[in-house]
Amino acid sequence: MAPRRIEPKPEQALYAVREVFKDYTAEAVGTLKASSRTEISARVLAPIDRIHVRAGQTVKEGDVLIELDRRALETQLSQAKASVVAATAALSRSESDYARARQLLKKRVISQAEMDRATAAVEVNRAKRDHARQAQSEVNVMLSYTTIKAPKNGMIVDRLAEQGDMARPGEPLLILYDSTSLRLEVPVMENLAVGLKRGDELTVQIDARDKRPTMNNRVMR
Repeated sequence: MAPRRIEPKPEQALYAVREVFKDYTAEAVGTLKASSRTEISARVLAPIDRIHVRAGQTVKEGDVLIELDRRALETQLSQAKASVVAATAALSRSESDYARARQLLKKRVISQAEMDRATAAVEVNRAKRDHARQAQSEVNVMLSYTTIKAPKNGMIVDRLAEQGDMARPGEPLLILYDSTSLRLEVPVMENLAVGLKRGDELTVQIDARDKRPTMNNRVMR
């Protein structure tokens, strides 16, 4: 039996079938984030006296952000200064005793052992004076830490403490980010990520502004 052939009806149109190649476009949702994010924290344990900024405020490098209570450290500084004065006076006396002992030793009035004790006294008192000076310098450095300044230009995006709170070393008080260092972070599905390589240019659409920004839309990693 011969195969049956279907003939089109006269009123039906005929279309040619063609293979068409089109570019495939995939969309992924991302977030604009600052590449530079800084946590502002204290270096000394002290109550917060004043906070000069609030969330959303723009600051410049060197602006005073937070002032900590200085009273405890100022008391330590007074004590350190008194220790330096006392140690300096003790060193001066021992140096005078040493000079006198040298003259007496030449006249054979005192023994070498007494001379050695005078020499040791000078060395000990000099070490005490240097230690007192070092302690005073350290307190001065700690006092400088009670004024917390902005390390760079940026915007305060979060305020994590209030006046009267205890500032602890390493505990964030403010969050600062540089608004000029924004970057787009986009999670991409694995089957698409394998086709991307560093330096590829992609199109970015910011719906909030209804435009495509003129920026370096390159794959960074």
